[in-house]
Amino acid sequence: TKVSIMTSAPTSGEKMEITVDFEDSEHANYDVMVTQNGAEVLNDMAAHAHEGEGMHETAPLSSSDPVEITITFQGYGIDDPKTGPIGEQVVFSNIVPEFGTVAMMILAVAIISIVAVTAKSKVIPRL
Repeated sequence: TKVSIMTSAPTSGEKMEITVDFEDSEHANYDVMVTQNGAEVLNDMAAHAHEGEGMHETAPLSSSDPVEITITFQGYGIDDPKTGPIGEQVVFSNIVPEFGTVAMMILAVAIISIVAVTAKSKVIPRL
């Protein structure tokens, strides 16, 4: 079963929304635990995704640092015995990309290129 996780960005002082999607599955039973810097911000045991998709919300986060999401599969079905790979874990790390330095480098190259092209083509008349 393919498991997908979609989240909002981790923001200090705000709750983080997490959507767990079990592709092409119904009645998925699972546990979800979310930690940030080693502190537990969500522990939802015995969650059930009726249509294969579950929505969760963490406690307010203490920082904007990445979180780690652990999904422990508890089987398919409503009644016992449940089927599927029970006890299998999937761990997702919420990686926050660093665009600050890359964006500045791209901006600098763009400005230098514009100045160089303009100077060589003499498009802008000198006053």
